[in-house]
Order: sequence, then structure tokens, then C-alpha cells
Amino acid sequence: TALAHTGIDLVKIPLNLADCYAIGTVLRLYHNIVKTVDFRGCRIGDDGLTAILPALLQTQALTHLTLIQNDLSDKHAESLSAVVHNNKSTLLDLHTAFNNFTDYGAAQVNQHTHLCTKLVSVAVGTLGSANQETTLRTLRPILTHCRRLRSVLVNLFLCVDGLREITPLLETLDIEVLSLPGCSLSTQCVPLLARLIGRHSSRLLHLFLSHNSLTDAGLFDLSQSLVACSHLTRLFLQETSLSAQSLPVLAMLIRELPQLVKLRLEENQFRESDAEAEFSSAVATSQSLNELQMPGRSHVSPSLCKSLESIPKAGLVVSFRY
Repeated sequence: TALAHTGIDLVKIPLNLADCYAIGTVLRLYHNIVKTVDFRGCRIGDDGLTAILPALLQTQALTHLTLIQNDLSDKHAESLSAVVHNNKSTLLDLHTAFNNFTDYGAAQVNQHTHLCTKLVSVAVGTLGSANQETTLRTLRPILTHCRRLRSVLVNLFLCVDGLREITPLLETLDIEVLSLPGCSLSTQCVPLLARLIGRHSSRLLHLFLSHNSLTDAGLFDLSQSLVACSHLTRLFLQETSLSAQSLPVLAMLIRELPQLVKLRLEENQFRESDAEAEFSSAVATSQSLNELQMPGRSHVSPSLCKSLESIPKAGLVVSFRY
């Protein structure tokens, strides 16, 4: 039943080894017509991929391949690169981030990605990336040759030097979704981020900067670039070292971004602040915001929790998560 028309879509359905062998059988039978394979969040692991790989290697016309969050290691990196190579003339989306690849493994998986010249969306990442030169060797050819990219997710060790090198490449693309989670970005990176955001402000829809040390000062410096993103619908800032000092800036962004639908702020700390009322008011009066994810209650002042929870606004979901 997962095979609908020409796609295998099993997003966030936990799959055991028996499931994977069954999927492999289906994929082997229909390898010549299947266009989409989406195992996002299925946690199949290396053993599950072992069961599916023989069939996956037979495909030659995939347009979408998503393996995000599947606990994959370097074991099958070379084989996955062969899958990419076999489908290089048709792939539009290729998402392999948020697995357990090392820097070397991610480089292996993506060694043929730059040949996918029709690629529109790419997600590249490792577990605990630390080798910047390997990171750049992985990214440079992709950003140089995949000229149709509109969505770029990088979960690799960049820091300021890496971001400085890839910024000119990112500026030449027409990016609508920019995701740089866990790239070891600090306040030193803010001028480069502001430059990137400014370059794409007229088309940027989603901006994900989670798990970086932006700090209050960094967000303040980015704010003028952010308010120019009139089409931005999602802004993710989880674990970016923000405090209550950022509440006025966040309130301003909620007011000034006319299409902002979702704002994520988990894993920050918003203690008592004189700006609580301003922030709550911005949330309450926003015409677009319908989902606000805050840190856990122990990291948010009781008065701000109460104020946000008492907003009488239909369609607004406010949650407190760690």
C-alpha cells in the first residue's frame, strides 16, 4: 500500500528488518517506474538498508530520494553514491543528512551529487562533523555545478572560515530554503549570514539556523536583514544561545514578517524580562503566526508562560518543549 502511483512514501513509519525486505521486493519489481523513495524518519539502520539496497541500485529514474534520520553509518556510503550516480540525470531531491555518517562517509555518499544537474533540493550532513576541509570538498562541487538548487540544507562543520568560502557560491543560487543547523556558527558568522539573507530576501521562505551560537547580539545584528524577508514563513532558532534580551527583537520580527507561520525557539532561556508583554502582544496580534514552539517551562519565566497560554487567538498553537 506504500506504493502510490510511482512513489514509495513511508515518512516517519518505523520499519523493522522484515519490513525492509518486503519493501526491497516491491522496489525490485517496480524499479523501472518508481520515481520517489522517501524513508524520512523510518530508522531503518544499516541492516534495513542492506535489505533495500540491491533493489535501490537497480533504479535509474528516481526524482526524489530521502534517507534523513535513518541511523545510517558509513557502511553503505559507497553503494549509496552508486545509487546517486545511476539516477544522476533525473534526481531533483537528494536528502541524506541527519544520519551517522562521518565526514568521510558523507563525502563518499555525495561524491557524484554534483553530477545531478537537475537537483533542486539537497540535504548533506554528518554526525559530529569536525573536518572542515572534508566538509568543503563535499560542498564545493555541489554548490558549483547544481545550478538549479532552491533548497540547501548543510549540517556540517563550517565555522566562520567555511561559511566565508561557501557564501559566494550560495549567493549565485536562487535559494528559497536555507538550512544551516549545527554548523558551528557563531557571532563572527553574522555578517556573512546577513549578506546571504540579504541576497535571498526577496524569495526566502524558510530559514533554519538552529543549534548554532548566534547569541542575542547576533540575532540583533541579523534582524535588519531578516525583516526584509517579506515571504518568510518559517524561522527556526532552537538552541541558538538566546535569552530574554532577544524578546524585543523577536517581537519585532513577528510584527514585521507578514507571512511568518512558524517560529521555533526551543532550547533557549527566556527568564523574567520587561519585554514579555511586548512579545506576547506581537504573538497575539500577528495575522499569520499559528505555531510557536518555546523552550521547556523551566527555561521560560512563569509570567511569560501564563501570558502566552492565555492568548485568545483561534488557530494559534503555543507549546513548551525541551
